[in-house]
Amino acid sequence: MTRFEVALAMKHYHEGRGEAPNDPGGRTDWGISERAHPELWADGKVTEEEATDAFRETYWDRVAGDQLTDFRLALEAFDACVLAQEAAPRDLQRCCNELMGGRGGYKPLVVHGKIGPLSIGALNKVAERPELADALLGLYGWYRIEHFRRCTPVRQRLAIRQTIGLWNDRRGWLRRVGCGERWAAKYAEAK
Repeated sequence: MTRFEVALAMKHYHEGRGEAPNDPGGRTDWGISERAHPELWADGKVTEEEATDAFRETYWDRVAGDQLTDFRLALEAFDACVLAQEAAPRDLQRCCNELMGGRGGYKPLVVHGKIGPLSIGALNKVAERPELADALLGLYGWYRIEHFRRCTPVRQRLAIRQTIGLWNDRRGWLRRVGCGERWAAKYAEAK
């Protein structure tokens, strides 16, 4: 299995693979909502191949999953991107800055959400030292939890019926924090 195939299997494990008729993003199939990807719904359905391509281009490539040397972090960032989209790469940059700030010669990353060569280089430099890699993964998990916590006021303004469903979603999202480490250990041979 390739690294991306592991990431996609992880996403399917958490979200399922079929239609989600009550998704707040409108019609949803293969985890692709009509609101997030209207172009894929133009003909009224999404194929597995279209969904796979969308997950690679929109989420995996956004966090440079193939270029991060720490497979755990690549999977965690991919999952975060699926759930939080543009917040995920920005939080990754924030975590790297917070962890490395004050260490000799570290030039802070610009937090703009584009994981380019400078971000990849900094994240891979952290991955060279196991204790820093573990700390970065833990800090990123904390940022993910904080993202879900910040979503709370929005949910409190919704109707009671919708709020209960979204609180259930939130519990499911929280259970996914740390999934990158579990799946990387399970599929350590992925290239």
